[in-house]
Amino acid sequence: MDFPKHRPSIAQSPPPGEVVLLTGSTGGLGSQLLSHLVSLPSVSHVYALNRRAGDGLKSLRERQVEALASRGLDIGIVGSPKVTLVEGDTAARDFGIDHSLYEEVSLPK
Repeated sequence: MDFPKHRPSIAQSPPPGEVVLLTGSTGGLGSQLLSHLVSLPSVSHVYALNRRAGDGLKSLRERQVEALASRGLDIGIVGSPKVTLVEGDTAARDFGIDHSLYEEVSLPK
């Protein structure tokens, strides 16, 4: 993906905090990173992008809860207003997510 370079202007007010796009949050490292990012006051939001659930597989929410619990991390962060769980495909155009959500997570143009 070729994201545009962020160029803040004086007219814009600074964002309330850092926004992070994290891939693989249901894995070992990803779960640890998600937990850590949510705990940081400087981070206002985390979009956790993971593969889509296939037929017969658990939902992303269920997989995220299990990943956190199996590592002794707080499963409550799944319901945090700072976290948005997103199913997509990192190899697909716009990550294979809804256009409005893609616009939401993209850097300002």
